[in-house]
Amino acid sequence: MEKPQIRSYQPGDESPIVELLGQAFNDWPRLDTQCTPLEHWTWKFLDTPYKKSFITVGEHEKRIIACEHELLLKIKLGKSSRLGSYSSDQAVHPDYRGMGLSKEMVSFSTEQRRSFGCSFGYWITGNPIMIKSYHKNWPSFPHRVHNLVRIDDIGLQLEKMPMKRPWLMRLGYLFLKYINMVNRHTNSLEPHNQTFTISQVDKFDDRINQFWAKTSDHHDFIVERTKEYLNWRYCDPRAGLHSVRVAERDDEIIGYSILRVNRFRPDYPVGYVIDVLALPDRLDVADALIGELVKQLRSQGVNLCNAFIIKGHPYEPIYKKHGFLDSRVRTHIFYNPIMEIEEIMQEIQCAEPERIYFSYGDIDSLPVEAPDITFSIISLLRSS
Repeated sequence: MEKPQIRSYQPGDESPIVELLGQAFNDWPRLDTQCTPLEHWTWKFLDTPYKKSFITVGEHEKRIIACEHELLLKIKLGKSSRLGSYSSDQAVHPDYRGMGLSKEMVSFSTEQRRSFGCSFGYWITGNPIMIKSYHKNWPSFPHRVHNLVRIDDIGLQLEKMPMKRPWLMRLGYLFLKYINMVNRHTNSLEPHNQTFTISQVDKFDDRINQFWAKTSDHHDFIVERTKEYLNWRYCDPRAGLHSVRVAERDDEIIGYSILRVNRFRPDYPVGYVIDVLALPDRLDVADALIGELVKQLRSQGVNLCNAFIIKGHPYEPIYKKHGFLDSRVRTHIFYNPIMEIEEIMQEIQCAEPERIYFSYGDIDSLPVEAPDITFSIISLLRSS
């Protein structure tokens, strides 16, 4: 068989790419959106703030049989902002798997990004097999991403997302919940004297750029969160429905939060804390924003909610105060230094956890299936 051709995306490839993604991921994008998959794809990869994505396809006999996407982002790394990318939506048609097409597409895309001045790319995985494979070839962040979960009714959770040994899962969760309750009484946050308001908005205004300027210097890794980026990421209807709230004091934005409920499964919607960020000295604002998110979840009858946190980040005890527990599911961030390799690796590896910000807003997946965390619960019970 003639070898498939690896090339860059060309206008006219859109529908075949979306069709391939639908086949590969079983109804891509697996989100409840008010638009077609093609419209969602166009928002995601063509109508970005930077008007640029690196889309690579594999073509055979005038048919697109593979694709790989790199979403261009600006990322604060160390003391400066750099062009980076997030790896997303890679798919190979079943008839063409095992031919090394994924590796070829990544190599092709890496050269394209290097020519454009893109310094590095990142991606995540929680798949143990992929983690083992990636560790052989790529560096990972020095601090793991922990997936926190908040479950109101563990019985309902196990009914809707059955798992192995449910009795052990129930026991482990209740044990974690008890430990968390004890700890949050001994690690209370200091109250803040100043007042502020929290309100829901449809879009971010220019004040968010001032907030970003004050916030960015306190991070050594964070995706740039300007007005243009945030409005594209969270306020375009093609992205799905996000609940956006801002905290204000004296007409200044001092924090914001983003909640997303994925209703892809109508019988069991899953909540996600997509983004929560406050001024560095305002943990009380982050506390209030997360508290408001919990109220929203309860008012909508959402039983399960997920959040990402870097272990050791200042927001970790705040989440736990509001009933979020460590699921013991580990998500690993891997990265590919494309330019200034030694400098980039040094800056990432030396970054302290309180200066790394990573949330569900920095990826594009909101899974609605349950990972099997039974053995993690067993390990926890044995070590406690």
